[in-house]
This record gives sequence, structure tokens and C-alpha cells, in this order.
Amino acid sequence: RMFSTTVKVILSLALASEVIGVLTFGTLQDSLYISIRTCLAFSVFFLTGLMVRTPQDVSVILRAAVLGMLVTASLMILTSLPMTRVLVVDLVFSNKFLEPAAEGVGANYSAGDSGVRGRTLVGVSILGASFINVCWPLAALLLRWPWRLGPVWRGITLAACLLAPMGVVMSYSRGPILGSLLILLAVLLYGFKN
Repeated sequence: RMFSTTVKVILSLALASEVIGVLTFGTLQDSLYISIRTCLAFSVFFLTGLMVRTPQDVSVILRAAVLGMLVTASLMILTSLPMTRVLVVDLVFSNKFLEPAAEGVGANYSAGDSGVRGRTLVGVSILGASFINVCWPLAALLLRWPWRLGPVWRGITLAACLLAPMGVVMSYSRGPILGSLLILLAVLLYGFKN
């Protein structure tokens, strides 16, 4: 597999760093937890090729990406707008299961009459907007999916594609906004089919 040696070297360096952390600082539990998380994250590189083999497998992944992007873009927009901010913060971000730092969220998102950076379950606004930028072309791919998809999924995918640029703009982050402009430029240059 391409780049497998490079990925294995990076994984071994990351695990060696955790071992050094245990020896230096004596943080066995923290380092063990981070090592397990790192191994799980790196295993995705090797498992993806084994699990994704047919167009139906790709369709399942694209649907998950579209749903994730739709939720992320909706939360970004709703927490940025003053008229919906308090409601969404109370319903979603005050829940400790969804937001571990739920105590401090309400103070930062009080009822005001101006737009603020949107908030998502992915993380801070720049991470949420970057996630939207990554998923937006995948949603466009599902929208143009040549195999059977159904009108409900096409509608969900179209809604996600329409909400994506608004969600990125509501992040008020230059990098993701420039990324969205690059996506639009690529669509204009290469066409929607490509």
C-alpha cells in the first residue's frame, strides 16, 4: 500500500514520544490513553482499503459525511445568528454529553444582537468550517452519484450543499472562507461533473 511505510514510521515516532512522556513525567494513564487513541486513528489508514470495496460502501461513507456536514453547518449557522443562538446553546451545547465544557459555553454565547463565530460539535469555528470544506465536495459527489440514491437522499444532499457555504461564512475564519472560494473556483474551472 502506498505510504504505508511512512505511516508506520510516524506511528512509531508518536508511540515513542508517549513512552518518553511516561519515563519523563510518570503519566502512565494519560500516555496509555493517548497511545490507544493514536493507534485507533492510524488504523483507519489500513482498514479503509479493506472495508471500502464497492460503490455501495462508498455510498454509505458519503451519506455519513453528508449528515455530519448538514448537522455541522446547521449548528454553525444557528449559533452565529442572534435570534437562534440562545435556543441552540441551551438545547445542544449545555448538554455535558455533547459538550464536555458545557458550563462555560453559555457565558460566551449570551443573547446579543450581533453575529458571532458559530460553534459546532466538531470543535471551534475554524475546525468546524474546515470540516465543512472537506465534506462539501463529498456531498457534491453524492449529489451527482450515478447509482441509485433515492429522492430523499438527493434532497438531503442538496440541502447540505446549499448550507455548506453559509456555514463556512458564519465561522468568520479567513482560512476556511478562502478554502470555500478555492472549491468554488475549482468547480468553475473544471465543471461540476469533474
